[in-house]
Amino acid sequence: MNILNLLSKIDQLSSLHYRPRQYGFLLITSLILLLAACGQDPTPTVTAPNNDTNPSPATNPQPNATTPTNTATPLPPSPTPTPPLAAMVNDTPIYLHRYERELARYEQGWIATGLADPDENYRQIVLDSLIDRLLIEQAARQAGYTTSPDMIATRYSQDSAQAGNIDNFNAWLAANQYTPEEYLDEIAHGILESQIIPQITDAVPYALPQVRARYIRLNDPLLAEEVRARAAAGDDFTFLVQQYSLDQNTADFGGDLGYFHNQGQLFAPEIETAAFSLPVNGISAVIPVTINGTQTYYILQVTDRQEDMPLTQEQRQPLVQRATQQWLAQQRQQATISLFIDPSNSE
Repeated sequence: MNILNLLSKIDQLSSLHYRPRQYGFLLITSLILLLAACGQDPTPTVTAPNNDTNPSPATNPQPNATTPTNTATPLPPSPTPTPPLAAMVNDTPIYLHRYERELARYEQGWIATGLADPDENYRQIVLDSLIDRLLIEQAARQAGYTTSPDMIATRYSQDSAQAGNIDNFNAWLAANQYTPEEYLDEIAHGILESQIIPQITDAVPYALPQVRARYIRLNDPLLAEEVRARAAAGDDFTFLVQQYSLDQNTADFGGDLGYFHNQGQLFAPEIETAAFSLPVNGISAVIPVTINGTQTYYILQVTDRQEDMPLTQEQRQPLVQRATQQWLAQQRQQATISLFIDPSNSE
C-alpha cells in the first residue's frame, strides 16, 4: 500500500481513535447492508395452494374475499461483533488488539537491550502509557489542535528518507512490528503531542538560580570528618579529591559537578539543599546520603553561583517531563476510565 492510499485512511483512523460514535454508524450501516442482501422484500407472502382443478362456484373465492396468507417471521440480522476492549477513556475505546500490539513491541524492545527480564509491572506500564497517550490526544483536540494529511505525509516522507530508501524503511517498520497504518497513527499522535505539550508545560522556567560545586565522596564517616576538617582548614580541595574520593572518574576534574539547580537535577536532594545553603568557596558539613541501601558521605565546596542562569535542554527536559506527569495525574482524576483487562494477569 503506497503513501497516498494510506493517507486516504487518515480520517478513518482518526475517527475510530478519537470519535467512537463513528463505530456505531458503521454498525448501523452494516445492518442495513445485511438486510438489503436478504432481498427486496424482507417479509415474503406464501399463498395456500388450491388442489381442486375444477372448483365449484360455491367453493370459488368471491371477488371481494381476502385470500388467507401465512406470513413468515423474518430472521433477525446477525449482530456485528464488537472488538474486545482493553480500556475506555472518556467514552473512547482502547481496543485489546492495540494493547497487545504495544505489549509485543515493548517486549521486543526489552529483549533487544539484552537486559534482564522487564519490570513485573510492565503490562500495567504499557496500558498506562496508552491511557496517557489518549488523554493527551483528547486534550489537544479539545484545545483546537489538529493534524492534516499534508502534515502527516511530510513527516512520513522525512522519516522514510532518513532510512535511505523505502525498502529500508519498510524493513524497519516490520522489524519494529509496525504496519504502515500504525506508523501513520504514531505520526499523528506525535504532531498532536508536540502541539499540546508546550501549553501544558508553559510554566516550566527557562532559567533558574544555579550553583557550581565540587565534591568528595567517602564511605567511612570518621575519615569523612577528617577530610572535611582539612578542606575547611585550607588544604587543596583538588588534592583531597584525588587522594580520598571514591569517585575517581571525576578526580581529574577536581570532583567538579558542573552547574546545577535545586529542582531535582541531582540524584540526592540532600546535596542540592546543602550546596544552595553555602556561600561561594564555602565547605559543607559531612552530608550522609543513602544510595541503594548503602550509606555514603559527601563533602561539597561551592565554586560559583548564578542567580538567573539559562537552562540547557538536558536540564529543562526533566522539568518538562515532571510537569507533564503532574498534568496527566490531574487528567486521570477528572477522566472516566474503565478497564476491561487485568494487566497484572499474564494469562
